[in-house]
Amino acid sequence: MDLELAALAILIPSALAVLLRESNGRRLILVACLLVFSTRYLWWRFESFPFNSFVESSAGWWYFAVLCVECLALFETAHFLITIVWLTDRRHEADRHEQRIRQRFNRDGAQAVPSVDILIPTYNESEEVVGKTILAATQVDYPRLRVYVLDDGTRPWLQQFCADIGVDYVTRASRDGAKAGNINHALGLIQGDLHLLLDADFIPYRNVLWRTVGFFDDPRVATVQTPQNFYNPDAIQHNLNVSRSWVCEQEFFFQRIMPGRDAIGGAFCCGSCCVLLDSRA
Repeated sequence: MDLELAALAILIPSALAVLLRESNGRRLILVACLLVFSTRYLWWRFESFPFNSFVESSAGWWYFAVLCVECLALFETAHFLITIVWLTDRRHEADRHEQRIRQRFNRDGAQAVPSVDILIPTYNESEEVVGKTILAATQVDYPRLRVYVLDDGTRPWLQQFCADIGVDYVTRASRDGAKAGNINHALGLIQGDLHLLLDADFIPYRNVLWRTVGFFDDPRVATVQTPQNFYNPDAIQHNLNVSRSWVCEQEFFFQRIMPGRDAIGGAFCCGSCCVLLDSRA
């Protein structure tokens, strides 16, 4: 059993490195090996546990509690590994959609493509933060586009900033519902077929709409969640000074966990950097 534990200790770090590579087949083989080792270890733990006598001492109950925790940990690990074995890759699909939508626009004009509203809910972000997001939103390349800044902070300088660059400024009398309430209030005012939702500290790629609106030709699609990443180190990277060698949590989630969930139909909207179909469409 000691040799098996040693092999497992060597295999797990190697597995973490290989899991980050773009090969579903490699991940499948590796996860299968990990599950075999884990199952063998769990079998050994049950086989060596004194089920007939553990109730006779407090130490026995402690050993039983540890065994239960190990079972839960191995179950959670197995569930996670199985989830990220097979990852979807929508890039080629987005390529086809972009080509089709651009051809439709070039052939039939702007009215042949859906209209899109970019919604930027904000509350107390500084001009240095939210200003970059607003300016980037105005630079998105798309023929039928309108940008709305949803200000729950009612800041005069932001209203003037929006007027200067030609985007719509929206505020409301109450702040009920926080961010969700802010967005719901705006939905009663806007008219776009689709809505691109951006938090106040995100900058979209210029071609984000060309690559996403085509997915809505499928009547089963109501939300398209795009990947997102931070250009500043996350808490772990910053505190350990490993931003050049350690993948940030956000990138791992959107490049590994979400594609794995997508493969089994379990992906979800994260509340930002997503395109939503208008409920009235």
